[in-house]
Amino acid sequence: MLRPDPSRGIFWGVLAIICLSPLPLASNRPLPVAVLAFASGLLLLVWAVGQVLGRTKGGSGVTGKLPGPAILFLLVCLWSLFQAAPLSFLADPLWESVKPLGGSAGSISSDPAATVTATMRLLLYGAVFWLVMQTTADSDRARVCLKVLVGAGAAYAVYGIATFLSGDEYILHYRKWTYHGALTSTFVNRNSYATFAGLCLLCAWALFQDRFSHITGLKRPFRQKLALALETVFMNARWSTAALLVIAIALFLTASRAGIASSLMALALLVALTMKPAGSSLRRSVAPLMLFTAFSITAVAVAGTQLIARFEKQGIEIDQYRQVFFATTLDAIRSAPWTGTGHGTYQHVIEAYRGPEVPLVYLWDMAHNTWLETAMELGLPATAALVASLVWLNILAFKGLRRRRRGRLYPALGMAASLLVALHSLVDFSLQIPAVAILYAAILGLSLAQSQPRRRRADRVNPVGGHHSEPLPAR
Repeated sequence: MLRPDPSRGIFWGVLAIICLSPLPLASNRPLPVAVLAFASGLLLLVWAVGQVLGRTKGGSGVTGKLPGPAILFLLVCLWSLFQAAPLSFLADPLWESVKPLGGSAGSISSDPAATVTATMRLLLYGAVFWLVMQTTADSDRARVCLKVLVGAGAAYAVYGIATFLSGDEYILHYRKWTYHGALTSTFVNRNSYATFAGLCLLCAWALFQDRFSHITGLKRPFRQKLALALETVFMNARWSTAALLVIAIALFLTASRAGIASSLMALALLVALTMKPAGSSLRRSVAPLMLFTAFSITAVAVAGTQLIARFEKQGIEIDQYRQVFFATTLDAIRSAPWTGTGHGTYQHVIEAYRGPEVPLVYLWDMAHNTWLETAMELGLPATAALVASLVWLNILAFKGLRRRRRGRLYPALGMAASLLVALHSLVDFSLQIPAVAILYAAILGLSLAQSQPRRRRADRVNPVGGHHSEPLPAR
């Protein structure tokens, strides 16, 4: 009697978490993120029990190379919890002010409850990464995962475009209170949605490029290859083409300068990493670059009016408030460089450093630079450990890219996604929004799961790892 394999249920469960996370205002509220954390923890428990009982199949071959980054990540989580522990000898000076009122508790964090919540979010992202990596080692399942991510991204883009064109000032059933006249889909902030859409765009491009890439290697006259390419793009791969275009239109309608620029740079990296595989002709290598150029020009022409208007009005300079945020956050880092002020405490702590440059009516709850904000909250050593773990994972993806002859788009996709969130995090806080961080963790997990070289199979396999549904044209 065959034992049931829970990995299939875990796979669809984690996909549900990823796809549903943007619905309730990008899960950037206490209840939605708590529900997602509980669900991911439950799935992680099922996976662990399955491993102990020997019933969970399809584990990733890269797992044995993850002790280093995994240890760094877990140490950061433990340090975050340690910040919230009642340790009076390491207590924040803020606790001295509550002693006259009868208070006696003390901790490194100036808001222990906020620190515990921030740790929960961090563990949620780690769980999504781990579950996706463990359940997508199979190439067919990895391709299904990629299709689901693209489908979800296209659905949120369609909703955003429909709402934008209708002039509706609502996000689901909530009336918009900011970013009027900008596409935000189910997100509040257009910059955060731009990062989400950019990550979906990378996934859509991977599917799109996969469907036509075999045509460039055919020894056929240019006219025949062009006809085959048009047939593939507009007929055989029409859904991939439609998803790519609708996500791109939604991205440009956000008019987020940094979000769009970061997305295009990441897309360029994705194209560059897959442009010249070993043994390919120059013509086949340059084809994706030409397609990327044509796609970028088309996207700007179709939906770039608002973006161009913003550039003409504001240019590319960082606004004055962000400059003040950066400088003030650096001052706060210097006050507690080693211990930090507590994970998730930025909004409360930064008020002590607020100067007259920022009006009191201005809500200052983010540094608009994730790296600086994390350094202030966790301290420099813990921040360095967290960044090192992410860099380590991308190095593993790069090694997989160099070793693999097929499925190269997967490790390249993870590296491109990392570039996108790293660049945008320099001037905004998109990676601090749960829906964005969850999607990024899923893409990185998928990338690592498919970063190992595989034996050749008798049947023909796609560059992404799945199977072509249509036969190759005869040579």
